[in-house]
Amino acid sequence: MNNKTLISLLLILVCLVWAGSFVVVSITVQDVSPIDLGFLRFLVATPIMLLVLFLRKKKVHMPVRELPSLVFSFKKTAGIVLSFSGVAVVIGAQMMNENMVFSNVFFIGCLLVLLSAFCWAIYSIVGKRLLAKYDPFTITLYAFVLGTLFFLPVVLPNIFTVVPKISFNSWMAVLYLAVLCSVFGYVAWYYALSKIEASKAAVFLNLIPLFAITMSFFITNEVPTVLFLIGAILIIYGIYLAQ
Repeated sequence: MNNKTLISLLLILVCLVWAGSFVVVSITVQDVSPIDLGFLRFLVATPIMLLVLFLRKKKVHMPVRELPSLVFSFKKTAGIVLSFSGVAVVIGAQMMNENMVFSNVFFIGCLLVLLSAFCWAIYSIVGKRLLAKYDPFTITLYAFVLGTLFFLPVVLPNIFTVVPKISFNSWMAVLYLAVLCSVFGYVAWYYALSKIEASKAAVFLNLIPLFAITMSFFITNEVPTVLFLIGAILIIYGIYLAQ
């Protein structure tokens, strides 16, 4: 296999791991609040990342960079739009099979998901620029340290009473989020960005809802609909076109 194929397989694996986080989190938030879970994820991932950086003997200092501009070619844009359309079809097909309650909470949740995607897009663009000078491990460590610090003001009042009550299964979920989703996922993502264009890497993220919903089929014993399969085809072909 050539380098391009290996990078594609790596990105698919990252999306599969990140898709699993949706299933893991949906179960774990019944025991641990989303804020505490997010904090513990970064708290565990940061020293692991620091240890990896130390063993690799990489420099830690990194100055602030300006947000670069990003242009997509027509073909890549078409692939991104087509793949995103597939995501809309896949999610729409799944919503038709569920008893959705279109309340204010539902729309706030949708808005938060969109804002999350927007933040990740900016994060990837900034990261692509930084990769010209720094390796993925250094950039990821900075992301983890800042993530931990930003959580502190919110979690400090309750975290010491919450931690002793966390179950074994929830700690396993924290490890999954910290080691696989954070350390492996972020480093692999930045490694991919160092090898290919940001737009080509970003379009792979459309696989996450496809993988996440597919995983849910094994939990709920649902059967994929024709509309879901059409959406899946659009996602995969859109990714292929964008490459």
